Amino acid sequence: MPKHSETKRAAGKDRTAALPFRLDVEGCLEARIGAHGLAPLRLAHYLTRLEAEVEKLADNARTGRLALLTIVRETADIAEARA
Repeated sequence: MPKHSETKRAAGKDRTAALPFRLDVEGCLEARIGAHGLAPLRLAHYLTRLEAEVEKLADNARTGRLALLTIVRETADIAEARA
């Protein structure tokens, strides 16, 4: 499995530092379950392919383009809900 440093973005920014959770995929890796498991190089390949899509999602959250990604920051109705 790629080490934490191997999954950093090309720009050197560690995207996992801001995540409130950690996804553990150890149980599906080749080292754990054998030939039918995911090989480290294949996992690294998929993680690299995901980088652009993750950046698009982050950009959509920053700019407010997708309400689903920004609604968690809305607080205007909280006082009313508590009343």
